[in-house]
Amino acid sequence: YCLPLSAELLGGLGVRSEQQVLPLLIVTVRERIEDISVNLQGPLAIGIDSSLGVQLVVEEYPVRFPLIVK
Repeated sequence: YCLPLSAELLGGLGVRSEQQVLPLLIVTVRERIEDISVNLQGPLAIGIDSSLGVQLVVEEYPVRFPLIVK
């Protein structure tokens, strides 16, 4: 899994390199543990030092991806 972090996006987050970005995924918790999923299509990218963030749209990944793969 790789986030598309362009130089323009890094600048908007107030950082200079990809290592200064904290990627986060949104988790949907469901009653059955097997049904818990993460949103790979809409990750969050947070600038560690700046605390600025953005939600990306990465169309090649699914919105619902199982957290636990059997």
